[in-house]
Amino acid sequence: VTVYIKFYYTQMFYDSTDDVNGFLDKLISQLNQLLKEKDIPMRAQGLCSEEANLLAENMTATEALKEFKRMKGPVTALHGGADLSILLVHSFRDEASSRVWSIYHVFAK
Repeated sequence: VTVYIKFYYTQMFYDSTDDVNGFLDKLISQLNQLLKEKDIPMRAQGLCSEEANLLAENMTATEALKEFKRMKGPVTALHGGADLSILLVHSFRDEASSRVWSIYHVFAK
């Protein structure tokens, strides 16, 4: 079974990541390695990525989740043909000031 993932990222995440596509490839690779090690008969594959039109770094994590859910209307539109959607952010307003890579939330169909 292959699970397709659509990635969204904030502008700040994009600006602070040298190679977003390389980051996503590494993330998928690590996830697939974990699935293999745990004998889970599933494979993850990135479907596509796009910039999220929200300023998650100015929000608490809870506020960002709510905005992400509403970003494109129905969750099916958010997925855009994928099985999951993931929002990548640099940080949230309610986190410590240190630089944090966050994979914020996953929505399944």
